[in-house]
Amino acid sequence: MKKKKLGLWVPTRKSYTSVSLQKPGMWLERFRNDFVKELKKSKNLEVIEGLDFRNAMVKNGKAFIGDICLNCLDLFFWFGEIERSKESFHLEVLETIAKDTCVINNPESVRIGLDKFYSQLVLKKNSILVPEFYLVNEMMENLEKEVKGRQFILKPRLGSFGMGIMKIKDFQNLIDIADYALLKSHFIEEFIEYEPDGWIGINVIGGKIAYSYGKQPSTISGWKVFDRKRKGGKMLLKKPTKEQEKIALKVGKVTGLDIYGVDLIKSTDGKNYVIDVNTFPGLYPEMFQKAGINGAKLIADFIKSRLA
Repeated sequence: MKKKKLGLWVPTRKSYTSVSLQKPGMWLERFRNDFVKELKKSKNLEVIEGLDFRNAMVKNGKAFIGDICLNCLDLFFWFGEIERSKESFHLEVLETIAKDTCVINNPESVRIGLDKFYSQLVLKKNSILVPEFYLVNEMMENLEKEVKGRQFILKPRLGSFGMGIMKIKDFQNLIDIADYALLKSHFIEEFIEYEPDGWIGINVIGGKIAYSYGKQPSTISGWKVFDRKRKGGKMLLKKPTKEQEKIALKVGKVTGLDIYGVDLIKSTDGKNYVIDVNTFPGLYPEMFQKAGINGAKLIADFIKSRLA
């Protein structure tokens, strides 16, 4: 039987250091090693590691790293920091590969997940409860009467780690911040009142809940969870409700993401709102261990199932 070819780009870090384009590793090294070991248990699978598509060349509609044609693989799996802009070369390469082979996560779905506006738009259209949101140009015409007397937050559409999110006191405050930012458009979202323990993150892998978590108090600043040093971690195992699990799984169905995280808040009136979709969820060995799950095997088995 001819071996299936699996390409990997899973950069790592040895500890919870900052993530950046220059240091794109999100997985811990030991977790990646366990993952690769699980993959290599399959005799009919050839695993090709270190395929950094960010440095690929696209020739006649196919992506190459040296002599290796990424479009000729049976599956390409990647997990690491990329350029997130709409004109991202990294995403364009992934989209090129996805024309001919299975890519996890699919770049079309990643584009939805990365953009706060598009992800909320898709969720809203599929009857998933999200805060009321607006996309406006820099003039913000007709917005003042909409936000009057209510609280909103201003979010970077392509932000991450909770950075750059600002609470808006009133319309004048919004105008001042927008003028300072000098952007052509702004994404504004209704502020939902919730208690600190009303926030939960749920990680999903291949249609299965991996684990759910809350955040340690040190990562919570007033009303928001953020990580200015872009390190991740500092999580506490938390059990979701059946409704929250159902919502998280539906997010994957409507966005097309296979490995993702969902941030939900339970409002003071008891409603579950999706406030973020994470295309790069924190997959931490200690959290899998606490949940009693072999995380490396879970991901490897899912990938092998897509190769079957």
